[in-house]
Amino acid sequence: MYYNGTRHKLEAGATKRNKIRTMDFCNTLAEILRQVRQEQARNSLKYEALYRLNYCKEVKEKNRTYYEIYMLPRA
Repeated sequence: MYYNGTRHKLEAGATKRNKIRTMDFCNTLAEILRQVRQEQARNSLKYEALYRLNYCKEVKEKNRTYYEIYMLPRA
């Protein structure tokens, strides 16, 4: 993720040659990720209005694909 000063947006760019990255990981990492997801849900309920929602939007411009990151307040 990086801030694009020309477009004034926070973006997640593609790889250099637009390849799809795949990653294989073990059961231990999968369990850690499940626990983190549960913790995020608990924090969402605990902090309510202070908790933010993040999402990405795919934008195609001049044969390039950008992913703009938006942060919205919970309320």
